Amino acid sequence: MRSGRVAADARVARGLYARAVGYDRTVERMAIVAGELKRVTSTIHYSANVQACIFWLRNRRRRTWRDTPSEPPSSSVDDLALLEAAGESVRHHDGD
Repeated sequence: MRSGRVAADARVARGLYARAVGYDRTVERMAIVAGELKRVTSTIHYSANVQACIFWLRNRRRRTWRDTPSEPPSSSVDDLALLEAAGESVRHHDGD
């Protein structure tokens, strides 16, 4: 049962991450083209979702992204550098 929970949590985390950064999905459907029934494939782009971004960051980077910080984060520059590096890594891997 525990491994099922871990797998489910991992699947939800992947889905939330995809919603936070945006993703493409390939869709196949049947259509009549020039009088013939043919399979048509298209790619739909889902843009990044701001609420998913906020949720992700508030849970993963609580000190930096909470609603009411009690004190300025001491490592905000380091956190921003990490986020920029992660974004660059994702952009690099999306091009593969």
